[in-house]
Amino acid sequence: MSARSIAVAFAVAVLVPILGMPNDAAGAEIKLLATSGARSALSELLPQFEARTGHKVNADFAPFAALKRRIDAGENFDVVILSPALIDELIKHGKIAADTRIAFARTGLAVVVAQGGPKPDMSTVENFRRALLNAKAVAYVKESEGGAHFLEILNQLGIAEEMRPKLKPLDNARDAIQKGEADMVINSTGSAMETPASEYLGGLPSKIQRYIPFTAGVSAATKHPEAARALLRFLMSPDVAAAFRAKGLEQGVN
Repeated sequence: MSARSIAVAFAVAVLVPILGMPNDAAGAEIKLLATSGARSALSELLPQFEARTGHKVNADFAPFAALKRRIDAGENFDVVILSPALIDELIKHGKIAADTRIAFARTGLAVVVAQGGPKPDMSTVENFRRALLNAKAVAYVKESEGGAHFLEILNQLGIAEEMRPKLKPLDNARDAIQKGEADMVINSTGSAMETPASEYLGGLPSKIQRYIPFTAGVSAATKHPEAARALLRFLMSPDVAAAFRAKGLEQGVN
């Protein structure tokens, strides 16, 4: 059994409630705060969960840092998907039930360009470097782990100073091409796939690819603990792994 399979099996075992026991969850409304990088997969999967269980999931997507600020300010939630470090911090402060912490998924970085424009070859590091230098404006999410990784890659490639005038750090890079703010966007794979008016070129070359881990947990103060755990159980099920892969995520891996 692979490490991923073991991790998913463990998570499911921890989260599965005893079948047949009464629950708080008939028709429960679950508030989910999740990283924008998981939006594409969750937008497809949450309606399936609602149809199977009768629960309602109110999902709100934002970068890690923005979600953490909201939680620190006292915003209530039932389930949250953040970085491993932020989940661990929330556990330390008693805001996440420690036994619900799970490695949710990971995703890499990907590139999109304006629809109808040039589609540069991204198969090698040198080709990617050249494409960045030839772009007019390159957008990324400024308060995101992916954005931080991208800036590190520019330093690694030795073009950080040359790229500085072209960079567009945005709160939300999803609509950057459509709004004419950039002709290239570097984003997490799932978010990149959702970029309007764009051509998806794929992930970064493997030699410089960086991965963003997502970790999930249930609020220690949730009024719907069984429904919240049921949501994570569903999302960690092998039955939905293909949906994760289709949206550029590796289920159960950090």
